[in-house]
Amino acid sequence: MLIPTTLLTALQHLEETIPYSDLKAAAESIGLRYRSESGSKRLVTAAEAAAYALAWMPATFCAVLQALTYMMDCLEQPFDVSQLTVLDAGAGTGAVAWAAAHMGFGSVTCFEREPAMMDIGRKLMDKNSFIRVQWINGDLSCDNLPAPADLVVASYVCNELPQSKKSIIISKLWASTRRLLLLVEPGTHEGSSCIMQAREMLLAQGATVIAPCPHNMACPLYFDVYSLEYGIDHGCHFSCRVPRSRVHRLLKSGDAPYEDEKYMFLALLHQGAEMGFKPEPGSRVLRHPIIGKGRVLLTLCKPEGTKQEVSISRDHVSYKRARKVKWGDVFETEYDSRDGV
Repeated sequence: MLIPTTLLTALQHLEETIPYSDLKAAAESIGLRYRSESGSKRLVTAAEAAAYALAWMPATFCAVLQALTYMMDCLEQPFDVSQLTVLDAGAGTGAVAWAAAHMGFGSVTCFEREPAMMDIGRKLMDKNSFIRVQWINGDLSCDNLPAPADLVVASYVCNELPQSKKSIIISKLWASTRRLLLLVEPGTHEGSSCIMQAREMLLAQGATVIAPCPHNMACPLYFDVYSLEYGIDHGCHFSCRVPRSRVHRLLKSGDAPYEDEKYMFLALLHQGAEMGFKPEPGSRVLRHPIIGKGRVLLTLCKPEGTKQEVSISRDHVSYKRARKVKWGDVFETEYDSRDGV
């Protein structure tokens, strides 16, 4: 996935404002804390916030942008996103605002606890007036959120909260949602737990799941995620390939020019929202399709609430389309029925 030149340029300018030795030390400290089960994950210094923006923000941007795209593809068209207001709860350095602006959404409110993260976020956006953004300092766990927004996004937030606060935060996010709520979490057991908790809570409150699930029934992958036999590779997660800059590679001590970010997401439509979504949009492709000689194997989450592996041979009407489908795409139900799946 390509990162906009404007964001790359802003990150490059940021890199030039802080000594590399400070950035490297901060990145190592952040990485150690992220891998640890204990210790504070708060980023309170300018070097930590800048290191986060340079080494972790690109992956967050790509994951959120891809999740937003999946969400919008499930809504009825035409739809003017420029008229929507966006609230980014737990904004960090502003990855959601960049993704929302890239898709043409309206004004964004960034709600963030750490002043250092807000300062770096403002600096990144300083010369990019196409992002209509307001920054508000506040703690999601104890402060009231700003005025409700059409679209509320919380990315890589809930998995870092103590279990005792997660249901409170999820309810607070939903109360601030006028139309759409998007949750994005890392593709881990902890991330899956957050997504499943929110899904169960908000379905009980009348929410409608519009992506990635093609149904509102019990998740057919729930037990796979927690199974020692299958592990996380059999959970409902997605992946985006993130290009790395030189400093990105150095700060993460990586040699590859890219990294693959695994993430989970949940998009919900608020009851009474003045917009529609495509009923039974089709089956969601849950893995990289396996393309063999004259046959394509797809792993699907179906509108009927089941997980199914489908083998499509070259003599089926949907074969050509199946060869082009990608992980995360919707495979239309009409094609499924023709193949007898």
